[in-house]
Amino acid sequence: MSDPSVLRFSLLGPVQAGRGGVDVPLGPPQQRLVLAILLLRRPGVAGLDELIDGIWGEASPRTAAGTVRSYVYRLRRALGPCLVTEGGGYALDVPDGAVDLADFEAEAARGRELVAAGDPDAGARMLEAALARWRGVPLAGLPGPFARIQRERLAELRLSVLLERVEADLARGRHARLVPELGALCAEYPLNGRLRLAEPWPGAPRLGAAGVTLTATAPGAAAATATASARFAPGGPAVGAGFLLALGGAAAAAPVLLRRRRARRGTPAAGPEPAPDPAGARA
Repeated sequence: MSDPSVLRFSLLGPVQAGRGGVDVPLGPPQQRLVLAILLLRRPGVAGLDELIDGIWGEASPRTAAGTVRSYVYRLRRALGPCLVTEGGGYALDVPDGAVDLADFEAEAARGRELVAAGDPDAGARMLEAALARWRGVPLAGLPGPFARIQRERLAELRLSVLLERVEADLARGRHARLVPELGALCAEYPLNGRLRLAEPWPGAPRLGAAGVTLTATAPGAAAATATASARFAPGGPAVGAGFLLALGGAAAAAPVLLRRRRARRGTPAAGPEPAPDPAGARA
């Protein structure tokens, strides 16, 4: 049973607060935005001008200061003494374990440590646990320039951790199951520098006109790189798809081409096949 005296805050989705499993009413979107700013500024102090800029930007009304003070007053009544006035601004005096974003960052850091220490299985599980804390779009429904910028920053943070988990899964040999996930990621983030379009090298099997490549440096191993490219047949992933994996570094493995094709009834799908040496491939 949750401790009824302990407050917990959520930023990785709609902004929420709860005490003992019961939601704390946080008021209208701009008031919840004030709470989000204070949570993201922890353990620092957010001044009145910073709160006004975060809500309205350059279009703040003449009543902005009074409105923000009113929001803070109502939040203090809802949350209690953890919302303090300090140095002309406001701060939230809550531990890291009370905020889902802090938990996410701590678990992601631990996952990186485990991967760097040579335990990709435990590292991937920890990274997956961190990602499981997300409940949707961060700061969902909040208005203003601050919320927009932070949503973009947090989305990039999540993608970075997701790609680290993909790299850990590559290191643990889970190549085939990553084919649909990598394809979906490339479609969702077509301009991301770590997920970029690629063309087949001379002599490569013809698996389709389009291709994607994931390139990243393994945590803790400056020379180790992982490259994966997925190419879909003209008929789409339901008809056939290929996934090329090449691991570089001290523990380099031979490239492996994994093909998934619609199996005939009663016939298992094709397994891994050796791929040609990708030397000279055009990135």
